[in-house]
Amino acid sequence: MKIRYLIATLQIFIVGQTIATADVVEYIGDAENQITVVFLKGSPYEMGFIHGSLLKPQVRALYNSVLTAAAKYANLFILDAAYQQMEPFIPQAYKDEMQGLADGAGVDVITVHRMHAIPDVSEMDCTFFAAWGSATVDGNLYQIRALDYAKDLHLQEHPAIFVCEPDSGNRFVNIGWLGFIGVVSGMNYEGITVSEIGESFDKANQTMAGEPMPFVLRDVLQYGTGLDQAVNIIRTAKRTSSFLYCAGDAKIPEAKSFKTGASYFEVFSDSTGPNPFLRDVVYFSMGVSSSWNAKVFNYLNPRHGGISAETGVNLMRDLGTGDLHSVVYDPAHQKIWVANAGIDETDAFRRSFVEFDLTRADTVFAGYSVSSVHRKSDRIAKKYFLSQNYPNPFNPATQIDFQISAPSANSRTELSVFDLSGRKTATLAQGILTPGVYHYTWNGCDQSGQPVASGLYFYRLESGAFTQVRRMVLIR
Repeated sequence: MKIRYLIATLQIFIVGQTIATADVVEYIGDAENQITVVFLKGSPYEMGFIHGSLLKPQVRALYNSVLTAAAKYANLFILDAAYQQMEPFIPQAYKDEMQGLADGAGVDVITVHRMHAIPDVSEMDCTFFAAWGSATVDGNLYQIRALDYAKDLHLQEHPAIFVCEPDSGNRFVNIGWLGFIGVVSGMNYEGITVSEIGESFDKANQTMAGEPMPFVLRDVLQYGTGLDQAVNIIRTAKRTSSFLYCAGDAKIPEAKSFKTGASYFEVFSDSTGPNPFLRDVVYFSMGVSSSWNAKVFNYLNPRHGGISAETGVNLMRDLGTGDLHSVVYDPAHQKIWVANAGIDETDAFRRSFVEFDLTRADTVFAGYSVSSVHRKSDRIAKKYFLSQNYPNPFNPATQIDFQISAPSANSRTELSVFDLSGRKTATLAQGILTPGVYHYTWNGCDQSGQPVASGLYFYRLESGAFTQVRRMVLIR
């Protein structure tokens, strides 16, 4: 499946704003750029169970949409076969966490396994760079991760940031999607950052009998405290497919890039490797031999000495890379900026970057009790949720379900339908509603009762500070 601080000056960034909170689940960003932030702590099974139980409807919806879409590319038995080969090389802790996730979400663990097999049987054409020292505006490390991947898998409908404090290892941040515990983008609290790119140079030796890439990168974040450790974790991993990696360490500061395969390993500094050299910069884009490497060099070279977080955002936007999600790491200041593709498949790099401050974890974890989270999970999970319409696509009508909790005084709830231009097509529900589950049917007509044309439509639930948007397709 080939798919293809100066904080005061960063006017293009949206400052992360909590718009809803439920103890260990928060939402940052505005309605169109909302990201779920989940704080997880405890044993592997406990972290998985909390994840699944707090966000059960969302996790189940993501698995349904992703695996349904993935089946267009390959039979799901291919994912099953791949996981069976990977399974002996997956650390037991991650298996336990996947089992907890399955139990919490009420799904078969095979479904969770399939989800985690996808990255290693597909290719990702992505971009990364890391810059530090003489290359940056303040000497600190800045790194990007631009993920170009299958927007038609609908991962972007459930973007998430997981802040994890496992019983064993480092506290770290995993930037991905609900229902996925592996790492493709992330940073830990020791200042270690990771990025990756799918490759195919070592295809002849490719095997699924190894540790999946997302778990190798999770090893780096959960157990790596320095750059040398990060290098060693990747070097000694039983690897599967060909990947390019970047690992940075804000404490030194410095970064390395990697060219790896099942039977191949090479690590590069700023003065080694196949790309034109830039002092205190490592980079790759779209592959070892891609012409995109020259694009990145030509972009960064005139900006050398002034590279910042803003440079990372601008590079992704100007070059057009990072269509599924785009990330900028600023580990020295414990900040990240994340943009995700839109539900209309608008490229992530064209959308707003939402800021997340990693120091938020200090407050949350200070009062975190695994046992109390377990007790609250059912209540929290039932507060607010907008379901995927069914059927979808549909003709002539479809059902939309949602849940709301106790609203604040005079807090109104509205469920509306919009066309691609953003024009409101229909209002299905409006008013002050009591807590509960609601079921509404849209008959494909506008406010005047006239049938609307076939196409993509969006429906939005607003209730107090909560907002969620989903999409649906009408076929006449």
